[in-house]
Amino acid sequence: MKPSSQFWNTNVGKTLKAAAWSAASAVLAYIITATTNDPELFGPMTVFINAALVFVQKTFLSQDTPNI
Repeated sequence: MKPSSQFWNTNVGKTLKAAAWSAASAVLAYIITATTNDPELFGPMTVFINAALVFVQKTFLSQDTPNI
């Protein structure tokens, strides 16, 4: 394991990764609400976007997660 990859397995590294995924989710939710001109969608859309991002991360970016 490279020293730089070890950082991402620490509490700080995992927290930064979670913050990045949360920021990506918020940006995508904002884009959806801005394009639909319905700001009330921001909350409900965030839940679906988070689920989609977790699916993408676990399916395509994680080699440890088995697929069905």
